Amino acid sequence: MNLVVGIVDGTHIPIDAPTQNEQQYVDRHGDHSINVMAVCRPDSSVGPTHSPGSVHDPRVYRNSTLHRKWVETYREGGVILGDSG
Repeated sequence: MNLVVGIVDGTHIPIDAPTQNEQQYVDRHGDHSINVMAVCRPDSSVGPTHSPGSVHDPRVYRNSTLHRKWVETYREGGVILGDSG
């Protein structure tokens, strides 16, 4: 039996061009942004993580605390629901 341990989604938040590492914050549309991913857990708590706009969703996830917890705790019998992004 699989247990839903969270629901995940991501979005790009527009920002002004930073003065340092500016190119890292350019997203696929050529705009400056931060890629924000949030997970809502069954207890309604939300766990956010973020990366520069040039970082794709799978990498944001792999670098997150959520991924570390998933590998350590939830992997057996649990699922995280999300879209194909």
